Amino acid sequence: MKLAPVVDIGGRRRAPCRPAPGMGMRATTAVVLCVTIAGGGSCRDERTEVPLPTHARRVVVLAPNLAEIVADIGAGDRLVGISSYGAAPEGAGGAARVGGFTDPSVERIIELRPDLVIGVPFQRQALESCRDASLATLEVDCQTVQQVLDAYITIGRALERLDDSTRVRDHLARRLDEVRRSVAGRSRPRTLFLLGRAGEDLQQVFPVAPGNFGHEILDLAGGRNVIDRAVPSISTETVIALAPEVIIEASMDDHRDAREQVLPPSPLWSRLPSVPAVRDGRVTALASSSLLVPGPRMADGAELMARLLHGAGPPLGDSPEAPAAGVSSGTGAASTP
Repeated sequence: MKLAPVVDIGGRRRAPCRPAPGMGMRATTAVVLCVTIAGGGSCRDERTEVPLPTHARRVVVLAPNLAEIVADIGAGDRLVGISSYGAAPEGAGGAARVGGFTDPSVERIIELRPDLVIGVPFQRQALESCRDASLATLEVDCQTVQQVLDAYITIGRALERLDDSTRVRDHLARRLDEVRRSVAGRSRPRTLFLLGRAGEDLQQVFPVAPGNFGHEILDLAGGRNVIDRAVPSISTETVIALAPEVIIEASMDDHRDAREQVLPPSPLWSRLPSVPAVRDGRVTALASSSLLVPGPRMADGAELMARLLHGAGPPLGDSPEAPAAGVSSGTGAASTP
């Protein structure tokens, strides 16, 4: 079976993230976020360093997952600038939009007079421009689940909220461990996990591939990815040849009520009756970005995936009691001055 080639980004082999003609904006957003947040390289350029501030009260973040982490440790009210992608996290409703994920406006960032600008490796050029303007910056890698957990400590230390960030991080890690234990020893269904499709048919669909954050969540939840290497897209014929036992289509259309996140599949899939997932009624659409954004809601995503694959995990709408802090617990604790 011939799969599309990959290109090298940041020293690692990645599928190109150009949106296809006819690809919807939300599907484009999902592909860009998954490929770039969770796979943009890990080395740093130290050519122009500005010391981190002692008291960072005005913070700009260039990626939506970082905004969620800042809010989750109770510092959402310090956010004065956020990415144009995604909803503003709790406590940051007044934050200005500083441009797209791939093209943040350095001029707009400078106008906001931040004490600290936080971005991911993919945004290194923008961070360098901010440092050239004498702004303090922090680069945080979120390519893996462990790096997301580590980001809590890095950001918490930079914002002088280390106790809060450690407490929330540890709770998040415990929830992920509970998902791992809940699926241990179960068979791992062959799963096609999709970020979206081009147009109104199945001729070009965009799968989650190894090296991607979503792939790690799928593995953690007890699934086996039918895609074994990085590819930008696959065709209907490839879907048929891969013969997945489960198909999950995720989108960036979030529903806060977990019971509304699992949707009926598109009628388009009925055209592929030979595919085991279609034949057995195991095609699902999800209105939740928790599976796509490497941040506080990744435990929600892992729990949701485990339920879809195995019926494991807490009932829809339930989650373990969380410590006081923002997005993952839903309590929205405010920062102390």
